[in-house]
Amino acid sequence: MPKPNYIILIVLTFALWACAIPPTGADMKVKFARATAAYDAGDYITARQIWEKLAVHYNFAAMRNLGHIFRNGLGVERDFTRARKYYQQAAEYRFAPAQYNLAMMYLRGEGIKADPARGLFWMQKSAEGGFRTAQIFIQSQKSQKPQN
Repeated sequence: MPKPNYIILIVLTFALWACAIPPTGADMKVKFARATAAYDAGDYITARQIWEKLAVHYNFAAMRNLGHIFRNGLGVERDFTRARKYYQQAAEYRFAPAQYNLAMMYLRGEGIKADPARGLFWMQKSAEGGFRTAQIFIQSQKSQKPQN
């Protein structure tokens, strides 16, 4: 009976272990930048693949960008349900840009029945989180209301 090759076993074990290690902050920044460059170049498939790996490790900007990809059908079939899922995940972790995008989906009724109350809820959260576009939106809503 042949002896097991322990070197191969050790290498395989190390490879599996290395794949399970989450990326470091610096590594995530490099990967995120690579995905952004791919997105800017129109290579949405590469961008999506990288951002999906980062989203698993709670990179909220990656989650939001995946929402954009599915919401706009960039390199994939347009999928409002998946877009909303990614925006929602990041929004629940108080990522203000994703809160804004989620709000706009509810306000416009993109892939869902329009829900102005829910849309304004997320818009307010985004504004409170410092997202300037949401702050401008909230301010414009206040200025449009008739004064009693």
